[in-house]
Formats: sequence, structure tokens, C-alpha cells
Amino acid sequence: MRPRVLTGSQIRAGRALLKWSEAALAAQSGVSESTIRRAKRVDGMTKMSTDNLLKLQRVLEEAGVTFVEPGEVSGGVGVALRAGS
Repeated sequence: MRPRVLTGSQIRAGRALLKWSEAALAAQSGVSESTIRRAKRVDGMTKMSTDNLLKLQRVLEEAGVTFVEPGEVSGGVGVALRAGS
């Protein structure tokens, strides 16, 4: 898995697409709810550790979230849900 620099906005949006609570994301990823809350308050890059970012990336991608980076589509960074997820 190629590590990405997730933004707080992407974490919020990915969780919303899956209709997961913070508690569900924490349980699935192994990242504490308080760490997730701090990260999602930031619109840009978070100060979360690389290990925690990779955990969130992995679990969100496994659940069907696709992260969009600048230049991949017009409009900048974002998230999308794979069809059938």
C-alpha cells in the first residue's frame, strides 16, 4: 500500500461515506477516538503519526473509500466510494 498524506477533511468524508461513527472507525483501525477527533478537526494535513495515518488509510480503503489526490481530478483532494461498497 502506498502511504498517502490524508487530510482531516478526507478522514471526515471517508467516515461519512461509510456511515461509520468515530467509535466504529476507532474499533476498525485501532486508532483511538481522541486521536481521530483531533485529526478530523483539521482541514489540511494532520499531525497524526505515520503509523496511525496508515492504519486509517488501510481500513478506509478496505471498506471501499478511494482517496483522490491533487491532479487526479479537477477539484483537488477528496474521497470517493467504490461502486458496490
